[in-house]
Amino acid sequence: EKYRNAEAHAYNAWLDFPGNVDRYYDDNAIVARVLMKAYRVTHDRRYLDRARDVLDGFVRQGWDASDSPGGMHWGFDPANRASRERAACSTCMTALAALEMASAGIERKRYLEWTEALMDWLMRRLQDSDGLICDALEPPNWNVRRVKWTYNTGMAIHVHVLLWRMTRSKARLEAARAMAGAATNRSGALYDSLVKDPD
Repeated sequence: EKYRNAEAHAYNAWLDFPGNVDRYYDDNAIVARVLMKAYRVTHDRRYLDRARDVLDGFVRQGWDASDSPGGMHWGFDPANRASRERAACSTCMTALAALEMASAGIERKRYLEWTEALMDWLMRRLQDSDGLICDALEPPNWNVRRVKWTYNTGMAIHVHVLLWRMTRSKARLEAARAMAGAATNRSGALYDSLVKDPD
């Protein structure tokens, strides 16, 4: 709780103090997920209320639904240009947090629609021709940073599988399968060529 800024409905990356704006949307989506997991285990409404406060009070304001460029901001600090990036990690973590709400029966339709919008944007703007997920759109020109981290593709696969389980959308299952194939392609960007015995 020493990291929490109640007025901002968020947690800082470091201890809270007056003027601290070092907050990240992916970090806070993770906090919302953890709070929802605590709620599921304990049934203590305080965890649910806090998760909703973080997700709707802070994380949602980082979502740009305009599609120009759209996506989830990475950070909040207006003085930090990198904060304005539209990152795969913040998009996927937000989708996972929204799915935690939907799967608990909390405003299921609204949170599922937000998850669908997040993932549609991600696939349209950050999925490369090889099927993997690129890291981010970089301001000011919104060029794609084509760095490919395992966690970005892995989280996207995870979200698609969860969406498929909740909606039975064949398109989501196929997207997950295609990305899994791209992620395990031995000649692809994520494969570690230093592995001597691939089997």
